[in-house]
Amino acid sequence: MKKNQLVVKSNDLVNAAYRLSLVEQRLLLACIAQIDSRDALTEEDVFEISASEIMDLLGESAQRGTIYRDLKTATERLWGRTISFSDNVNHYGKRRWITEVDYFLNEGRVRIRFSRDVIQYLSGLKSAFTQYKLEYVAHFKSSYSVRIYELLVQWMSTGER
Repeated sequence: MKKNQLVVKSNDLVNAAYRLSLVEQRLLLACIAQIDSRDALTEEDVFEISASEIMDLLGESAQRGTIYRDLKTATERLWGRTISFSDNVNHYGKRRWITEVDYFLNEGRVRIRFSRDVIQYLSGLKSAFTQYKLEYVAHFKSSYSVRIYELLVQWMSTGER
C-alpha cells in the first residue's frame, strides 16, 4: 500500500452511528483511502484490497496467521452492516455500507462496491469533511479507538467538541 493515503469522509458519516469490528473498519478505510474525495464516485466503482496490502499497512503488528480468515469473516459480516443517520429532531434512517462484497479464497483478495447512499458521503466533498492519513489509525487495537480518533480530528481546528 502507498504511504500517505488519505481517508476522507463527510462529517455526517463521521457522526453517524455504526458498529464495525476492527478488521471491518480497516477493510473499509483501506478502500475509502483509494477514493479521490473531490471526484465523483459511482455505484459502478469497485475497490479491491488484498491480505498482503492489509499486512503491509499493519507492518509488524500484523497477525499473518489469521489475516486471511479475518478478511473472510469481515466480508461475510460487512454485507449486513448498516449506518444509522439521525437529525435528532424528526428523522432517523438506516443505510447499508455496501451493495456488493466478494472474497476470493485462493487469492486473499476482497472486492467491495459501496452503496449509492454511502457514496455521497465519500465523494464530491467540498466542505464539512474530515480527513486523516490511513497509517495514523492502522495500528490501533480497537474499533472504538478509530471512532474516537475520527471525532477528535473532525474538531481539531476548533480545539473542542
